[in-house]
Amino acid sequence: MPLLPRLFVDGRYVGIAEEVVVLHKKSRFWPMLHNAREAACVVCGSAWFIVCG
Repeated sequence: MPLLPRLFVDGRYVGIAEEVVVLHKKSRFWPMLHNAREAACVVCGSAWFIVCG
């Protein structure tokens, strides 16, 4: 069974929640978000509460 939630930023896989916490603690998460392009999700139409895929 896949681990959820899985985070993708700018089309790249970032990791599961625990990995995102580690990136945040190392001050590497916000720069990743800041540099990402803003675009609508082609799968869910940017509904934001639906698991895409």
